[in-house]
Amino acid sequence: IIMPDEMPFTITPELVAEVGNRFYIGGNWTGTTTDSFAVSIEAPDVVLDGNHYTLTGTLDSDDDTYQCAIVTGGLSNITIFHINATCWNQGVAFDHIDSAWIDQNNMYGNYNASIGISWSNGINIAGNTLQDNGENGLYVGDSENILVMGENHDGIPIPTVISGNPAGIFF
Repeated sequence: IIMPDEMPFTITPELVAEVGNRFYIGGNWTGTTTDSFAVSIEAPDVVLDGNHYTLTGTLDSDDDTYQCAIVTGGLSNITIFHINATCWNQGVAFDHIDSAWIDQNNMYGNYNASIGISWSNGINIAGNTLQDNGENGLYVGDSENILVMGENHDGIPIPTVISGNPAGIFF
């Protein structure tokens, strides 16, 4: 369990080897202007369950500190679910990810987008609520095989709701 007083928190390959690949958020957390993330995933095959807790950024839109609730890159088989994220540049930022699930999250009021995906493949987005962001509910750039109304990580089809954004989905 990742407790709020441990955030920002980094999930490393060494930590996964020591405690396993499944992590849980243990409470609501609010970052400071110097926190660029709440959780950084640096190991493949990780499952992050937010337990419906809220990760709140500062929404400072400061170019020196780009803030994302959950950030990961260059990995495969990442699952993120049951996270509430608000007041970040992006709620979830995926960069060079191969095969992932982003499902059953509630992301709202972020400066740029609820979910940002770049140079990734095989991302399944299901059962999310992405609303009232400054630019996009979902941003996808230079990626392929992105399934927006797909199955959650348990194989159950669940629609994603995108509303109140200047652009719902931006490719």
